[in-house]
Amino acid sequence: MTFVRLTQIDWTRFHSIADFLFRQGKNHKEVYEELLKSFNGIAPEENTVYKWHVKFLEGNPLVSIAVLPGRPPITGLGPGIEKIIQEDKYITLTRLAAIFGIAKETVRRIIIEETSYIRVGTRFIPHRITPAQKQVRVQLAQSMFATIRESKQVGYANIFTGDESYIFYYSPHESQWAKEGDSIDERPKHCINDLKVMLTTFWNSEHVFVVHWTPFQTTMNATMFTEDVLKPLQKQVKKEHNTKTIQHHIHFDNAAIHRANYTQNFISKGIFKPMKHPPYSPDLAPSDFYLFSNLKKLLKGCDFKTEEEVHAKVEEALRKFTPSQFQQAYENWIHRLEMVILTNGEYYNKK
Repeated sequence: MTFVRLTQIDWTRFHSIADFLFRQGKNHKEVYEELLKSFNGIAPEENTVYKWHVKFLEGNPLVSIAVLPGRPPITGLGPGIEKIIQEDKYITLTRLAAIFGIAKETVRRIIIEETSYIRVGTRFIPHRITPAQKQVRVQLAQSMFATIRESKQVGYANIFTGDESYIFYYSPHESQWAKEGDSIDERPKHCINDLKVMLTTFWNSEHVFVVHWTPFQTTMNATMFTEDVLKPLQKQVKKEHNTKTIQHHIHFDNAAIHRANYTQNFISKGIFKPMKHPPYSPDLAPSDFYLFSNLKKLLKGCDFKTEEEVHAKVEEALRKFTPSQFQQAYENWIHRLEMVILTNGEYYNKK
């Protein structure tokens, strides 16, 4: 015979089930067999269940309900709170607590338990776009979508996209683990005078083709962009790709150096066909929503001392991106374009 040591929670469970079954009119033997069946043969002895039945028949409960001391919780205010939230969706917990004369945490509990509301952050958008701008976004998104979808036949390898972004010498972590009483690190906001360098990069679904650094306190202009970025890009693409039979496309946003005559004259005479980018649309720029955002995650916690350290770390990080990751970025690009078209030009919302 095997003996099993039952814990307090086991006894509480058995008492509760036995009490319920006794109330259904079952006798001690039926209850004992039900416990054996329900718990794979692990149950109190039949004689113990018999004693429980006698106790039950004498009017003694098998399960007691403990009434805790103190004031009962405040309930029933849900409809009133919900009505106020419907009238002012930005109202704070502090204001609601003042209106009802109760603690802020009590308001929070009532909202959770008695209403269907949850507190959410407002959604950031890059720009408040007009109906006309939304229409332009849809039109250009349709054009971009058609080009990228056609490019899928060659794995998106004939579409090159790029942009500029500042890389700061110091990139603090945004969170940390801490115990009660531990000091919390500070995370100062970047300011205009912080040490930084401008990174310009162009890439496709295979790898990064061009990495260019604009030194601190130096301004990137159309001449530098064309001579130091676009010309090396075109040279490298000609070296790796068949540019005579396959049309190659180039994509960038509407920054002044991208729209400048010097830049456009070079592109018009080269191998690239430009893709028009919608105004105020960083949500449709792969360098913004994919490459730079993921790159800067890899740089969290870095505190560079020299420009050379910045270059080395960033270029090392860029080499770690794989072709499958770049192709996933292009698939995401297509999805974003589809959503902009379906929502009549609204900003992409991944939720």
